[in-house]
Parts: sequence; C-alpha cells; structure tokens
Amino acid sequence: MTLKDRILAMPALSGAPLRAMYSDWEWEHDWRLNAYNHQLPYHNEWRVWNMIGPPATGKTWTGEHWMQDKLIHMERDTHYLVILQTRKHADNYFDTLYTALGGFTTDETGFPKSVNVNMTPNGDEWLEFPDYNSSLRVCSGPTTRLYGLRADYVWADNVADATEYLPLFPMAKQFLFTNPIKLVDGPGPAVMTTNGAGWRAVK
Repeated sequence: MTLKDRILAMPALSGAPLRAMYSDWEWEHDWRLNAYNHQLPYHNEWRVWNMIGPPATGKTWTGEHWMQDKLIHMERDTHYLVILQTRKHADNYFDTLYTALGGFTTDETGFPKSVNVNMTPNGDEWLEFPDYNSSLRVCSGPTTRLYGLRADYVWADNVADATEYLPLFPMAKQFLFTNPIKLVDGPGPAVMTTNGAGWRAVK
C-alpha cells in the first residue's frame, strides 16, 4: 500500500487530520505519498539506485517522480539530467513534467517561478532556473552526446549499460537507473538495487 492508501483506509477521525497536511496538488502528485515501498529508497546512504523488475511495476513512474521531487526541493548551483531512450520519450517526459508542475509557474508546488525554457541545437529540452543558478536537461541518444555536461542528479531510463554513465559524471551526487540491462554493482550501501517483482530490495 502507498502512504495515501493507508491514510484513506483509516477511520475518518484519524485520517482527516493527516489528509489535511497535504495540498490538493501533493495529494495527487507527491512522490512519497503515492509510491509503493519498492518505489522508494530503503536507506539514505545511496549514490546509485538500480531499479529493475517486470513491466508495469512503476519503474519509469519512479524516475519521473524522483526527479520531480528533486526539482520541487531544488538546491542552489545544482544541475539535473534526465536521459531517455528516444527523442519521443524525452518530449513526452517534458510535457508530463510541464503539466504536473503547472506550466512551471504555479505557486501550489513551491516550484521556482523564474524559469527559462530553451532547446539545444540537437533538440534537447533545457530549463534554466536563474534564481537558483540551476538547470534541468532532458536528453536522448548515445552517451557521446553527454560529454562535457555537468550533472549533480541523474535519472536514466532503459539504458543498456548503467556503468557507462558514472565516469561521465564523476561529481554527481546520485544516479537513478530505471530498468537498465547492465546494472551498476558495488559493495556497501552506496549502490542500492530494488526489484518490482514482489516489491523487494535486492541485497
């Protein structure tokens, strides 16, 4: 069950005060409120999160909402990067993000109102947040197109080899790979893998 499901299942006298803690936008879109257990990290020390599993277990949804959550709680001097399979996937994601965040101008989410929407010569969407000196870039295509980019938080969906991306962004704080074919592996808590089949963590 999601946190929202648990609140809805409570008796009215218990659930109503908890529901009132969330805005209408948060009730519909907040990542942690609407995620299942396997769509949330199971500890806070991770740098790389591999999320695997069969179709329809919410892997891409997790990537979308993890990045959305990062943008809503934006850090200064921080650059966010989304890597998707095709230009069509990237355009669809950008449209979804634009709609969820109220055209990037709503006060309801707390999202920064000062946003410059740009497009690179190769068609990548690129948002600049001048009040924060931060940016979001939505890319598709081969890793060669990523050389020279700065990224502090990276979400990559359906990539063939997740290990190729770590050397490109050695200073990145966190990577989320949803449905990679080849996973990042490593000792200790820095690398975390979750599996949507049975909603379990893979130790």
